Amino acid sequence: MSLSFICENPECIAKGKVYPVAMDCVMCNTPVTAKIAFTDEQESLLESLPYVIAFPLKRSFLEPNASVQINLFKDTFLNYLKYLGLL
Repeated sequence: MSLSFICENPECIAKGKVYPVAMDCVMCNTPVTAKIAFTDEQESLLESLPYVIAFPLKRSFLEPNASVQINLFKDTFLNYLKYLGLL
């Protein structure tokens, strides 16, 4: 997963310019917005899993807070065990 920041001001000269960190745009001084892109492996994994497993896993990929991310991984594992039990 890659996280980048992009200026989306339509009147800015640098519209679409990618910034590595959250900051104000150099040209128009408006805050840049975060754009998240999953890798091909992550996309194929999320598409191949059942919804009850893929949903908390995707949320854990997107979560910046480590403690919440661990709880989401726990939920993913618990849902995986429940799914195996149903099979």
